[in-house]
Amino acid sequence: MSNDANHHRQLIYAKGEMSDLIRSLDDQATPLGPMSTWPAELLNALNLMLDSGFPMFIWWGPELLQFYNDAYRVILGSGSNSKHPDLLGGPGEDHWQEIWPNIWPLINKVLTTGESVYLEDQLLPIYRDGKLDEVYWTFSYNPIRNANGKPEGILVVCTETTRLNRSQRENAEQREFLLNMSDQLRLFSDPEAMETRALDIIAGHLNADRFGFAKTLIKGEFFLIERDHHRNGVKPLKGAFPAKQFGTDIFETLLSGQIVMYEDVRNEARLSEQHRRSFTELRIEAIINIPLFKNGKLSAVFFAHYEQPHHFTIEEQVRIKQVAGLAWDAVLTARAEQELRLSELRYRTLFESIDEAFMVIEFSFADDGTAENYRFLVTNPAFEKQTGLKDVVGKTILEIMPDIEPTWIRTYGKVATTGEALRFEEYNEGTGGWYDVYAVAVGKDTNQVVVVFHDITQRKMEEQRKNDFLSMTSHELKTPLTAVTGYLHILKKRVTSDDPKVPDMFERTIKQIGRMTGIINGFLNIAQLEAGQLRIDRTDFDIVELVKQAVQEAVATVSSHHFSFEPTGPIYVSADLEKIDQVIENLISNAVKYSPTDSRIKLTCWSDGSTVKISVIDEGQGIDKADQDLIFGRFYRAVDDQLTSASGFGIGLYICKEIIDCHGGQIGVDSEPGKGSTFWFTLPVAG
Repeated sequence: MSNDANHHRQLIYAKGEMSDLIRSLDDQATPLGPMSTWPAELLNALNLMLDSGFPMFIWWGPELLQFYNDAYRVILGSGSNSKHPDLLGGPGEDHWQEIWPNIWPLINKVLTTGESVYLEDQLLPIYRDGKLDEVYWTFSYNPIRNANGKPEGILVVCTETTRLNRSQRENAEQREFLLNMSDQLRLFSDPEAMETRALDIIAGHLNADRFGFAKTLIKGEFFLIERDHHRNGVKPLKGAFPAKQFGTDIFETLLSGQIVMYEDVRNEARLSEQHRRSFTELRIEAIINIPLFKNGKLSAVFFAHYEQPHHFTIEEQVRIKQVAGLAWDAVLTARAEQELRLSELRYRTLFESIDEAFMVIEFSFADDGTAENYRFLVTNPAFEKQTGLKDVVGKTILEIMPDIEPTWIRTYGKVATTGEALRFEEYNEGTGGWYDVYAVAVGKDTNQVVVVFHDITQRKMEEQRKNDFLSMTSHELKTPLTAVTGYLHILKKRVTSDDPKVPDMFERTIKQIGRMTGIINGFLNIAQLEAGQLRIDRTDFDIVELVKQAVQEAVATVSSHHFSFEPTGPIYVSADLEKIDQVIENLISNAVKYSPTDSRIKLTCWSDGSTVKISVIDEGQGIDKADQDLIFGRFYRAVDDQLTSASGFGIGLYICKEIIDCHGGQIGVDSEPGKGSTFWFTLPVAG
């Protein structure tokens, strides 16, 4: 290495291509002369510039000789038409004639005033790679001062912002396009027409030969294309296409949210020969598929086909995804709105035509949280028909019916506050009618309740007439039957006959009349129950003694079964003795009726101190689990081939349950088919 080279290396110590080129300048290459005579200010600036990874260059001296670093060297381009390397060490004006009129005033300002200049995103077209290129710059011109503080040169720190500026312009254009497309699509309400218009709009923005939306069918096994947009001469696509026809696991890739694209189908290594053939048969050389999601689910795929290989830049992928997403969201919204309109139409038709009255009410509450009033929000025609109330929407119930029974407000208010639905029958004194009502809260924290009700006044009147008839008939029948029974007992004592069957016939006749009286009493009890007239005459008595007497009566009158009862100490209850006796006799009668002859019937009586439990245990065929919850219903009888010979109307257990309920007790059965049954009831022990 020559002494000059070593000396230059000591002056220019940075490494890199441009450092080597600057050191290699011979003494005659620039008006500056030998490097050893260069001003220290210039050498310091050169080393600072050459060490920087940021694009920098220097203009020095009256000729504005230019020096630059490796980062700036890249900006100048390459090839035979590049300004490099002739620019190095040469006068600035000679090499930047295309922009000199624009930058000279800035340079002159720095050199004459010593003030820096900073500008952003300035368009300064330069010749690069043999053509005038529109280039945007952000740069700072900074003075390099001598020992006296006078500017001798300029250090320029710059960066090219062409790509960023172009991206910003494209983004602005994209935003304007999306807004314009959104405005145009908003004019359509029909989703099919909107999809067609969306494709037409996209056609002016997308340089593709064919594109459209494909819906997925049968868990992604098929893509359904109902319409597409295609250039003249390009074959349209319509119908269902197997997903596997165009690539392995294509649906799974789209489902993961990834874009599927092939820029050159014929040379795509990911495609099999069969898959490439499927594309080429449709004249597809490049394709991009954009997955479109709605509520986290893949709802469609936007596809764009090209008849020539096509490179998809990141920016282009983003633009296509934005356009496709906006268009498809608009189509889905239109479909949802169309379905909503149809749903509203169906709802309105049902709402207007149903016989049940319907209303939505909203509650107001007092400071203590109790419901004090409600306002009508919605009613249907049946509401007006069944209540006779008109034009109630927007008004409160107290405005319409100031004297309404408070129970209605309390009941509906309970639904609003607890969220628990209620079904009940109630009389409304204000309208003079009975109603079967179902009330349910609307969501949470809305204070709103939906009420569906039906006028059952006619049914209630018919039930009342029926109950009155049953009550009257029962009373009318009981009177002559009582008399007949009395006469039979008298005749039995007075009739003398040598025929041994006569006494037995008297007994059978009296027994049948007793059965008839029991049936009549049952209907009378039902009538009283349904009319709310079942009276409970409470007295304190020993229920153990009552059970003992019932067993003794059964032993005396029933010879087909064996009865047992082991009395305990006295257990007193406060109850209606006659009606509790009726319950015990009914349970014993059922045990006899539904258990085989010569079997045992056992009664027990047990108390835990607060309640007493009476059980009747038989050895009958038992009761199926499905029937156990139903047998205490009115007129219900279990369906069993073994029970066809057992008579009755299915009202005995119903009456027993109502009697026990009125006493605040419980009644039930424990049974397994083939293992007998245990019927039991409980009563509170007298305090």
